[in-house]
Amino acid sequence: MLITGCAVRPVREAGPSVLRLVWLFLAAGAVLLCWPTSAPSQTATTEADASVASLAGCYEFRIQWRDSKNGPWIERRVWLTTSQLADSANSRIVFVVRPAPGEKASRYTAVYWSPTDGDKGLMIVWTSGLDGVSMHLVLDRRLQRWKGTAQTFSDAIGATSEIGDVVGRAIACQA
Repeated sequence: MLITGCAVRPVREAGPSVLRLVWLFLAAGAVLLCWPTSAPSQTATTEADASVASLAGCYEFRIQWRDSKNGPWIERRVWLTTSQLADSANSRIVFVVRPAPGEKASRYTAVYWSPTDGDKGLMIVWTSGLDGVSMHLVLDRRLQRWKGTAQTFSDAIGATSEIGDVVGRAIACQA
């Protein structure tokens, strides 16, 4: 029954053929929405895998904080693994960072890395979920050293960010 104003009119119920058409359109729409628009690029995946493999390993970093003698304590020696971190908050694929053998772990609960600009750049992040340190480095191929900056971050109101200059190098992964 359909009530419009003061008049009451019977409504014709949808028959089986109308319901089938509705389901057909809904199913077709769902297929079109979920259908991939293009195949993933195998070349891009291979290049990304190659840069991850070429960057994985152990590194030693020195940070000279600009405004203070001591910034937050993070591992000086790290192991960049090829284990992918399952973190949906990141739009890019990131990989697990562990302390290098013999190195004490920092207080940060999540430490991850990602190549940037192919295998020419590197981003490493230490985070507790509330604060942390992000490091952005570029490889100086002539000197075979990483150079860049580290910057602290926090979600605390009024917190200031510290910046430091970073120099790093590849090391053997042993204690």
